[in-house]
Amino acid sequence: MSGELEIEVLPMVFAPFEAEDCQDRIYEYVDRQSKLFEYIRNFYIGESMKRYTSDVIAADAYRVRKIRRDFLKRALPKEVQADKFLFEALDMVTSFEAFRKLREENGLSATRAKEVVRDTVRRLIVS
Repeated sequence: MSGELEIEVLPMVFAPFEAEDCQDRIYEYVDRQSKLFEYIRNFYIGESMKRYTSDVIAADAYRVRKIRRDFLKRALPKEVQADKFLFEALDMVTSFEAFRKLREENGLSATRAKEVVRDTVRRLIVS
């Protein structure tokens, strides 16, 4: 991710969560993920296509994924973080890849894509 882009998006990632309870905090996370995806969408898609041809871009993509997973962990209570299957499922459904598929392949609006992700997260958490 370019330095200028990081300066703009990292404050959204590292800002403290306002929500107190688990469910609201994960919804706040989804809202931020959705906003971040829309903001960096073109950059993300371009980088995704190039990461297999450049070690530098691949390393950067790995670093961004790690930051995103740490961001997700901060939104979750310890018991959910400890449930490896649930954590991986939440990581998958809240990923940029999921937002990209919903937006680009399924043709959903940004609002509808966020609603789909929020509802999926809700179903995972209450199951």
